[in-house]
Amino acid sequence: MSTELTTLNSGESMLEAMGMANLTGGSGGVYVPRIGLLQEAIMGTMDVGGKQIKTEVVPAGSFRINVDKDTTIYSEDISVRVFTIRQQYTRYDPDTQRTYKSVQATDLKGDLKDELGGFNLGKPGGYVADYNSLTAEQKAVRNAKIYYGIVTIKNAVDASGEPVSGYEEAIPFVMDVTSAFSRRVLDDALKAVIRKNVLPINYEINLSHDVTQNKAGKEINLIKVLGGNPVDQDDRDNDTFQMFLDRIESINKYVMSKWDEAHSNDPQMSEADLDVVNAFVNVEEAD
Repeated sequence: MSTELTTLNSGESMLEAMGMANLTGGSGGVYVPRIGLLQEAIMGTMDVGGKQIKTEVVPAGSFRINVDKDTTIYSEDISVRVFTIRQQYTRYDPDTQRTYKSVQATDLKGDLKDELGGFNLGKPGGYVADYNSLTAEQKAVRNAKIYYGIVTIKNAVDASGEPVSGYEEAIPFVMDVTSAFSRRVLDDALKAVIRKNVLPINYEINLSHDVTQNKAGKEINLIKVLGGNPVDQDDRDNDTFQMFLDRIESINKYVMSKWDEAHSNDPQMSEADLDVVNAFVNVEEAD
């Protein structure tokens, strides 16, 4: 088995093999299953001696996988191969009930344009020494690290806790991680893989969850790594990797279009001013 750092080979599209090629709508237009971590258990009922007893049917700490726009399944353990990583700023607005985002970049060292027409969704870039000096909106801005890769789902169940089949094959995924602890756990695991002179694409990492308490004493669930193992390179990986890059480019084009739209009727900003502002942001793409 070859696990050393190599150039990816082209081959049959993984999307075609999954029967998902018809879901593409241009660059980045394919739906990619999303993964999240449940912070609260899903409750249901079970029959005990003829009585309906409320009980936990999907435990807190399970991974939530939106395999398509209408289907969500759950698993306490998954295995992932990470293809690429990006970072961005996000902020949930309770009034509009939607999450606003910046462009996705390889790091957060510079100011990132956002879809509201500003930078970093209003949060100052870099380290903020006086956190209490921030406004409520600035405090609501979160740093998100976005992991793109392939996931294998183990012992999948539905929202009733009943086993479901048909998800045994590995599928593409995207996972936004805002917890600093979970990001560190995942990044430490990837660094360990790279130290083995193995490309993360060729290494399967087993994930579960851990429980800790936040500053308020509330229990929170975090990602936990349970080891992993090298795997053979798949000839379809190159197409999948390119699909992720196309998706990132598509997302960034959308955010940039919203940024431009916010300034298109701004009499305070000349074309020359916009050129200067554009120079402040450098969104790097993977080679």
